[in-house]
Formats: sequence, structure tokens, C-alpha cells
Amino acid sequence: MSKKITFDQLVRWIIVILIISGLLYLTNRLSGALIPFFLAIFLAYYLNPLVLFFQNKLKIKKRGLAILFSFVSIFIVLGSVFSIIYPLVSSEIAQLQPLTQKFLNSESMKSLEGLPNVVEEYVLEFKDSPQIKEMLSGLDYQSIIAKVVDQSSAIVGGSLSVLMGLFGLFTMILYLVFILADYPEFSKSWSNLIPIKFRARSVKLIRDFQTGMDTYFKAQAMVALCVGVLFAIGFSIIGLPMAILFGLFVGALNMVPYLQIFGLLPAAFLALMQSVSSDNSFLFCFGLVLLIFAIVQIIQDSLLVPKIMGNVTSLNPAIILLSLSIWGSLLGVIGMLIAIPVSNLIVSYYKAFIQQEDIAHQNE
Repeated sequence: MSKKITFDQLVRWIIVILIISGLLYLTNRLSGALIPFFLAIFLAYYLNPLVLFFQNKLKIKKRGLAILFSFVSIFIVLGSVFSIIYPLVSSEIAQLQPLTQKFLNSESMKSLEGLPNVVEEYVLEFKDSPQIKEMLSGLDYQSIIAKVVDQSSAIVGGSLSVLMGLFGLFTMILYLVFILADYPEFSKSWSNLIPIKFRARSVKLIRDFQTGMDTYFKAQAMVALCVGVLFAIGFSIIGLPMAILFGLFVGALNMVPYLQIFGLLPAAFLALMQSVSSDNSFLFCFGLVLLIFAIVQIIQDSLLVPKIMGNVTSLNPAIILLSLSIWGSLLGVIGMLIAIPVSNLIVSYYKAFIQQEDIAHQNE
């Protein structure tokens, strides 16, 4: 016998739907102001263990001083990584420059044989464009990058968007400092801000969300690192220009599921530059690139994800794409980063709710 829906239940459901709709609307309208705050909370959660390390292990009793040491240590690590990576990046970019010049100066494009005429005409039109030749002729890539940065700064340096961006960054840093300063007290007392009636469920929800985010990001970062190394090795084997830098870049895209597919466009350009410097056709070079993508994807899906991710997420690929679209539209890149753990938590709670309803219905 079906259970009748009372008027009181209907009103409650309507109120819940209105509240959720209002929260989504406010989130969308206030995303510019909320993103620095949520980003600061996210960073504070992962920086707090470092602050505790300075407090407990190095005996720095004042938390403010421990936060300062944490920031300094992070800047030192990032500076060291940059000093190591920059020469490698500069070297790979320098190797790409003569290939581009050869591409622009070539009278015929034998490497494009086999491609549709429309594609070949587009590439030739791009190559012979006066603007492209003027921009690239006689310049190395370091000079081009410096010129673009200088011109961009000159054009938008005084614009409101840049000022707002700097204000948002400054605001996020302030949020981060303040949250880290009060993190121990807040982590112990935040549950007292919730009414007793909803406290137990709310605390469980927050704990589950915290566990899910922590587990997911650690596992996804490990997968992205392994994938980046595999891509760098694969691209180096086939002789693709900027193999290491581009491989690590595609690996970093894996922090958001399926986002690595956008790496195919720059991969096509690099394959074209490779075909110019060799006797191979573009189709052959790009075919090798697609082969590397396929091999790495197989390794990722069959070995890395099951071993590292485990059962962190069991969402259907269609649900993953839907969640990426929804959360990305609400919170941009940050929304795409948190889409999977948040959606997984929502689905888990919904399944638990359905099971409870089924059990209650059977008992009746």
C-alpha cells in the first residue's frame, strides 16, 4: 500500500526546494566574493599540519610565528622548484624556436600530405599570415613571452579587472592568515554554532565531507603526478618537442577528470613542429601522440586509478561529467576541483536516505 503524502510534508519539501534554490542562486551571484574565502579554507586545511609541525616538532610556541615560518618554507620550496624547472623549460622552449622558424620559412608542406584540403589550406593560411610572420620572425620564444607579458601588462595594467584580481588575491591571503590563526579553536568549537537539534547530523556531514575531500585530493594528486611522468617519458621517446614540460602539463590537467583531452590541441601543434623537423608526415607524428595518450589512459584506468583511487569515487562517467559541468558553472575551476568528492558525498547520502525509506516502508 502506497504511503500518502500529507499537506505538511508537501509544504516542507517545497520549503527545502526553495532554500536549496536560493542557496544555489546566492552562490552563483556571490561566487566572486565566496571563492577567495573557500579557497582560503581549502588551503588552511592543508597548511595546518605544517603549522603544527613548526609548533610541536620545532617547539615554536607562538602560532603566529609558526604561520610565518610555514609561509617562508613554502616560498623557499616553490622558489627551489622554480629554479630547477625554469632552466629545463627555457631549454625546451629554445629548442622549439628553430622548428617554428623552419615551419614559417618552408615553401611547401609535405608533412601535411594526407590531410583534408580544408585543414591543409587553413594551416598554410596561418603560416603565410603577415601578422604571424611579423610576430615570430627574428624572435626567440623567450623574447615573445616577455613581449606578450609586457604588452598585456601595459594594456590591462590599469584596468578594474586586474585591480579586482589583485584585491581578491590579497583578500584570500588575509582570509588564510586569519583562518590559520584561529584554526585550533575553531576546529574544536565550530559544532557549538549549530543548533542541538541538527548538530549530530551536521557534524557527521562535515566529517564525511572532510574525509572525502582529503582522500580524493591526495589520491588524485598522486594519479596526476604519475600520469604526468608517463606522458613526459612517452613524449620524450617519440621525440616530441617540449616533451617533459608538455607531459607534466597534461598530467596536471588530470586533477580534473577528463580535462586532459584539451591537451590534444597543443599536442597537434607540437606534432606539426615535429613533422617539419623530420621526414615524417604530420599524420604519423600525431598518430604517435595519440598512441601515447591511449597507452597512458589505459595504464591510468587499469592500474593507477584502481590501485591509488580505490573506492574513493564510484560515480558513473555520465554523472562525473554532469557534476563537473554544474559545479564548474557555479564556482569555476574550484568547482570543477571539488565536483567529484562533493557529488560522491551527495550520492552516498541519497542512497542511504533511500535505503532508510525502503526499510521504514517494509516495516510498515
